[in-house]
Amino acid sequence: MRQKLKLLISKLILFLLTSTLCTAQSSVRGIIVDGDGKPLEGASVLLLNFKDSSLVKGSVTTKQGSYVFERIPANNYLIASSFTGFKDAYSPVFRVSSDKDVSRTTADSTSKSLSSCCPDK
Repeated sequence: MRQKLKLLISKLILFLLTSTLCTAQSSVRGIIVDGDGKPLEGASVLLLNFKDSSLVKGSVTTKQGSYVFERIPANNYLIASSFTGFKDAYSPVFRVSSDKDVSRTTADSTSKSLSSCCPDK
């Protein structure tokens, strides 16, 4: 009886470890700056599903212009960013399969638009 209980517990632990590894999730991070390279605090940043542009997560940039989206499952995404006085901008589509640094998104103050940089591959 004791041996069957140990075997059952071992199988349960193996199942839990396997299911945890199968649902591994990552983070997506980046920074939004103006045309002079200064961080933009309070810019809205949205993580959108590429397939249907549905909202996955939203955030507001920190004082340093940075944002982080945690626990993002593997999929294709794009970043939408907006800031008062600038046009909305969208990043190129990128695949999340591990932690992803989307790099910088620059707000061009002369044309009042945001332009996005490509994510690191």
